Amino acid sequence: MLYRCLWTIAFCCALGLALRGQSLPGGSARVRGEVTWDGEGRTDALSVERISGGRVVDRASVMPDGSFESGAVPPGEYELRVADLNETIIQRRFVAVHGPLEGVVFRLEGIERARPASGTVTLHSLLRPPPAAARKEFVRASR
Repeated sequence: MLYRCLWTIAFCCALGLALRGQSLPGGSARVRGEVTWDGEGRTDALSVERISGGRVVDRASVMPDGSFESGAVPPGEYELRVADLNETIIQRRFVAVHGPLEGVVFRLEGIERARPASGTVTLHSLLRPPPAAARKEFVRASR
């Protein structure tokens, strides 16, 4: 009995590996791809939405490594778009699915970090009183 169970599990695993990336029953297929960033990547959660007829028909989460997968996609023309949790569209792409579709890449701009203030302050400049025009502007702004 144990031998039969192990054989069944091994057969199912081998079959799953053989069918990976193949068309699914009913003519549907998988769509796989990745989201990459130029520079430093975003840390908020993203999803890839599949649009047909102007409405969202499927939503796949973008994994921490940037990959995404949408299964059981019927043949046809679709709009794929990357969106954040607020459903703000970041980028979109049109694809035709006629079988397994791999390698869909969305390249996003990275996050620009705040730049440190430029310039230097010396001890000598701090010992001198500020210019009269600067003091006058400070008093005017504080009112």
